[in-house]
Amino acid sequence: MQADRAPLQTYEQAIWRLVQSVVSEKFDAAQIDLAVDIVADIFWVADKKVLEDVAKASSGLGRCSADAPARRSHSGICA
Repeated sequence: MQADRAPLQTYEQAIWRLVQSVVSEKFDAAQIDLAVDIVADIFWVADKKVLEDVAKASSGLGRCSADAPARRSHSGICA
């Protein structure tokens, strides 16, 4: 654990952490893609659901989260 961030306990926290990563553009598409896979595996949801929830959560932030994961087919997810 890093001192500057608390561990994730819920799916919603994981989604917001992904949103922060996408919006900050600190990570490349492959890294975001891996994070999506991990969140989907941990919380037993489909990758598509994680991407949809990230898009929904980030829709008001002025950044399309569908720009981040490169290998996914998710056109039209941005709200």
